[in-house]
Amino acid sequence: MLSFLLVYALVLLYMKRKTIRIVVVMLLAAMAGIITVQTFWFSKAYDEQERQFSNHVNIALRNIADQLLKLNGDATTVIPPIQQQTANDFYVTTNTYIQYSTLDSLLQSTFAALHIESEYHFALYECEENWMVAGAYVFLPEEQDTSAIACASRTLDLGCFNFGVTFPNKSAHLASEMGIWIFSSVVLLLIIAFFLFTMISMIKEKRLSAMKTDFINNMTHELKTPITNISIASEVLRNTEGQLDQKKAQRYADIIYAENQRLKTQVEQVLQIAALESGELKLKKKPLNIHEVIAQLIHTIEPRVQQRKGSIVFTPKAGEHEISADKTHLVNVLYNLIDNADKYSPTAPNITITTRSNKEGILIAVIDKGIGIGKEAQKFIFDKFYRTPTGDVHDVTGFGLGLSYVKTIIEAHGGFITVKSEPRKGSAFEAFFPYV
Repeated sequence: MLSFLLVYALVLLYMKRKTIRIVVVMLLAAMAGIITVQTFWFSKAYDEQERQFSNHVNIALRNIADQLLKLNGDATTVIPPIQQQTANDFYVTTNTYIQYSTLDSLLQSTFAALHIESEYHFALYECEENWMVAGAYVFLPEEQDTSAIACASRTLDLGCFNFGVTFPNKSAHLASEMGIWIFSSVVLLLIIAFFLFTMISMIKEKRLSAMKTDFINNMTHELKTPITNISIASEVLRNTEGQLDQKKAQRYADIIYAENQRLKTQVEQVLQIAALESGELKLKKKPLNIHEVIAQLIHTIEPRVQQRKGSIVFTPKAGEHEISADKTHLVNVLYNLIDNADKYSPTAPNITITTRSNKEGILIAVIDKGIGIGKEAQKFIFDKFYRTPTGDVHDVTGFGLGLSYVKTIIEAHGGFITVKSEPRKGSAFEAFFPYV
């Protein structure tokens, strides 16, 4: 069975997504059926074990009752059926004199003869009012003196008794007798758990492989664009040999510079993720005024937003606004969040940045009114290589590394990030940075 499940899991790697879903549903249904059948037969086996146990106890108690009657010369007395008051309690009506020590001895010998090994307690009851006159609530060790057992106000000199026996650990005893069933059930559950783990890992691996393929395609396109623009601009400057006027030459030089910066940023982003994964990234923390950092960043990004007839509104509400952080990575984190707010606003971007503080740190919120993120996508937006589906918007570029980088850097500072979003209503990312 295990080899069959492993083969099934391997097949998942080469299936299409829709086919995988159908196969997974069918396989989960099959496993649910197996578990149901195993549970049914385990229950049946337990019930049969319990029935046999009750039969053996009934036989043993009836034999004991017969012996007690014979000891008192009442062999002709008819013994009523043994009463099983609960699953664990048995009551025997004898209506005869019973010595506590004699009953103790008969119980031990008869139970041993019938291989009834479960722990038990027993007690004597007065016939007429059915009061317990002697009994042990805890199983008595063989070396204990039974004469020391405390009795109720009624004495054992009365001439008419019945007795009861209870098995407090009956369920545990029956379970111990079903070792092979328990072993097979545990093995089955382990196999199913192992398979589910393998299947989930395979599906994640397939999804990660698809995202890596998309990442490589996106990276190739993203790197190719600035390289092409630089090549064209530099080719124009080289071929004109000073024939261009100063204004046009400056324009082409600006294109080369801007595209070079863009290329540098893209390469740096990939290198930062690689450094994070290798554990080589070391934060260089120093005291920073978060309001000043945000204001400087807005000054850099605002012209681009205004070109799209958008706006950035900064509302600083944090009373304590100094934190200990790595400035380079802090700026990158905030840039990524604001850049996403801009990119995922198909019309004029309307971006709001707010801060507020508490006794532990500062919360920075970046809010937009863009296309928003669906609930299903929100589960994955911080995963590496994942890019949020953009619906009708096809011009959003990127590697799918930005939010993964953001989350990693924030957590490295001891903080966290949350997102609230609805499709077509915008998104609100809130990043928390502790003071220290």
